[in-house]
Amino acid sequence: MLSLKRVDHAVVVAIEDTGIGIAPEDLKFVFDRFWRAIGPDRDELEEPA
Repeated sequence: MLSLKRVDHAVVVAIEDTGIGIAPEDLKFVFDRFWRAIGPDRDELEEPA
């Protein structure tokens, strides 16, 4: 879900989803370029052909 709200002279954007989420130990990597979580809840990465 995406919502926008005007607050004074700014816009607040909120994004919400119903996915499996991010494990607390993986949060520190969220903004690392090209990082992807791998684990029992996630698909394993495939090697490029």
